[in-house]
Amino acid sequence: MFGTPYWSLSVRPILLGGIPLSCNFMIAFSSSSLVPVSWDEALDYTAERIRKIIDRDGPDVFSAFGSGRVPNETNYAIAKFTRAVVKTNNVDHCART
Repeated sequence: MFGTPYWSLSVRPILLGGIPLSCNFMIAFSSSSLVPVSWDEALDYTAERIRKIIDRDGPDVFSAFGSGRVPNETNYAIAKFTRAVVKTNNVDHCART
């Protein structure tokens, strides 16, 4: 139980009807139900959708927001991904004083 977020102990049975979160889930558009998928499928789908949106509308439709409640390394990774992969400077955080 150490390292398990509290919400996952109480919310998981309600949201997924007792299905353990051992894999990712995507919504099947044909039946509007959750379908288990592998990490590779989920990441490939996400990358494909991001690429299509960037190709259609340009990179400036994306923005990323960091937080003062996460480590600096996480904010750095958010900014690096947004600038290097998405190719936009629309990055902000609320870690200012």
